[in-house]
Amino acid sequence: MLLVNDELNSEALYGERLETQGFVIFHYMFGQEVINDVRDGTLVYDIGLIDLSLPDVDGMQVIEYLKSVYPTVPLISCSAYLQFGFHKSPLVDGTLAMPFGWEIMTSVINRHLPGAIKIA
Repeated sequence: MLLVNDELNSEALYGERLETQGFVIFHYMFGQEVINDVRDGTLVYDIGLIDLSLPDVDGMQVIEYLKSVYPTVPLISCSAYLQFGFHKSPLVDGTLAMPFGWEIMTSVINRHLPGAIKIA
């Protein structure tokens, strides 16, 4: 799972729980690093959660690039600023309003990867 968010606590908050569900987490704080690693072929993932507000590049630029390389891999936009409407892009497969809870996140992930997260 690709997690692009400039806040370390987001990875710490859900990373371990997602790993117990079998996910390998690729956490990036900077969008350009993601683009570089995909371009180099060193990053392959099955779903991505992309913060739209990154410190170096716009999150939509990251989504546009990722969709051009892996068009069928689901990308979920994450933002505390949904009122601006970026999450409505046809490139985005789902949206999480930040902050979000475990149940909401698992619901969105399971919608795109059915059965990926077992809910107790």
